[in-house]
Amino acid sequence: MGFLGTDMVIIAHPSELNDTTSRDSICAIRRALGAANIKTLIFPLTGEAYDAGLADTASKLDAAVIPFLQLSDELQSTLTDADVTCTEPMVSNQDMNNPMVSVRYSLVRAQVTRLVERGKRSIIYVNWNSPNSHSLTQLHFFYAQMTCQELGTAAPKQLELSTDPQQIPTDILNLLRQVPNADGFACMDDQIAMATIYGLRQCGRMVPQDAAVIGIDALPEGEFFNPPITSASVNRKLLASSTLTYLAKKYGLDIDLTLDSDGSLVELVARQSA
Repeated sequence: MGFLGTDMVIIAHPSELNDTTSRDSICAIRRALGAANIKTLIFPLTGEAYDAGLADTASKLDAAVIPFLQLSDELQSTLTDADVTCTEPMVSNQDMNNPMVSVRYSLVRAQVTRLVERGKRSIIYVNWNSPNSHSLTQLHFFYAQMTCQELGTAAPKQLELSTDPQQIPTDILNLLRQVPNADGFACMDDQIAMATIYGLRQCGRMVPQDAAVIGIDALPEGEFFNPPITSASVNRKLLASSTLTYLAKKYGLDIDLTLDSDGSLVELVARQSA
């Protein structure tokens, strides 16, 4: 019956997801489930007492839970005690067969490879300074480290940008004092890439003349930014259906939610910033 033995699925994710890849992937997963006549509910996790309501909500709706990131041990125990079906997190670093995990490695690899091919040797991985997405940003940075090692270039540094625009130039300046030869910036999404270019410009560094910057998501507005943003793009429709099929088969269900979708899972959109 349905998916994971139910016709209702709750997607539990942190209340603040700062990267568009995560937000858009969740939307695509909801559409894929809807196409299979499975209802979905979003449950935002705050890290506070409110989260305990997840088990009660799932029980009342007879719903399965798909967490986006790893749940706390306490919340996981509450779901188990309530006899609620709960899958592994969509994003973890435990199984590279999980499309939601492997695609992040492919995105970061495409970024770093592009920078190295452009002759950049001092790679910086940039993300927002946000506690709610810490595990996700650390996963991306780990993949950047892996790729640099595979390509035989120096280990990358990590830069966490403030979400306050007035603080961004200071963050960039502090980095350049520590790493004056920084010349390749791989950013967790296009918005961060735009913020990085702004900060570099305020510090007297021009893109792409002095440094290359590459994002993720290939946002339409990135094409009209100055300079246009080079970006690694995800086929979210294919990612969503592949992830759901992976989870279903992992939990012993004979179901295929793969929808027709042309193209590869990850594509590099080359523009002028890198």
